[in-house]
Amino acid sequence: MRPLLPLLLAVLPSLTRAEPLRIVTDIAPVHSLISQIAGDAAEVELLVDGASSAHHFQFTFRQAEALQTADLIIWMGPALTPWLDDALTSLAPEAAQLTLLEAPGWTPLTVQDRTAEADHADDHDHSHDHAHNHEAGQIDPHAWLDPQIAAHWVQHVQDALVTADPDNAERYAQNAETTRAKLEALDTRIAAQLAVLPDRAFVVPHDAFQYFGARYDRPAAGVVTLVDDQPPTPDRLAALQNRVRSGSIACVLTDIAASDRWTALLTEGTDVRTATVDPLGRTLDPGPDHYENTLTALADAYSSCIGD
Repeated sequence: MRPLLPLLLAVLPSLTRAEPLRIVTDIAPVHSLISQIAGDAAEVELLVDGASSAHHFQFTFRQAEALQTADLIIWMGPALTPWLDDALTSLAPEAAQLTLLEAPGWTPLTVQDRTAEADHADDHDHSHDHAHNHEAGQIDPHAWLDPQIAAHWVQHVQDALVTADPDNAERYAQNAETTRAKLEALDTRIAAQLAVLPDRAFVVPHDAFQYFGARYDRPAAGVVTLVDDQPPTPDRLAALQNRVRSGSIACVLTDIAASDRWTALLTEGTDVRTATVDPLGRTLDPGPDHYENTLTALADAYSSCIGD
């Protein structure tokens, strides 16, 4: 039996080696960033795919199981995915968590109060508009749309991965450095692309683009609806129609996940340009390249709608 001993000793490390780190993320842009930093040293699960809503979500059995077996949860936070907050308590009480919106060292923006934008319309009852603006003054959760903020988060992600899996610390550090370089290059490219666009007013489908606008000095002149899964109120729609028809609005952006009915109503009888935006990258394949592809597509939509 002695000749078997060297063979058994050689096999033993592979039998006792720990499984890859199991990470669960909420939205595809976050999944993309984590996938870049984790590389092949971890398994990264995405909850909200292209067919799901980040605001309203129903767990499948497989997704619930993924949470239960996760070592680490990396998510934006309850301001974007409130349904995940309770699920973490019940399904993943022992898992480590990194909440990106609560990570230190960056300055979150707050949700703007845009109810006054409807005041240009006829004297309608604005109570419905105000009712849907309950988040005004709270943190705006769409911070992934600023690559500089994403680059800041990279260090927090690296630290979380190293804490959970110190054996792969060097790999995570190398991947994090590469990810930061890619984000800096992406940011530089988008800044140059949008800097040459004319200064034209545009309307966004809902108020999810504040970080992108602030980073590249392209603030929206208005929003179609105050809540991204609700139709605009009649007074808001009328006010925007007046602005579009008067020529003060040059472009109307439409969310790929929403009906384009409102865009058609706003631009009917005008030559105002339109373009489709996809801040979550719903139509793009998830994975390491998803974040860059999502931001690139968003910049291209701005260029096609605002540019000459």
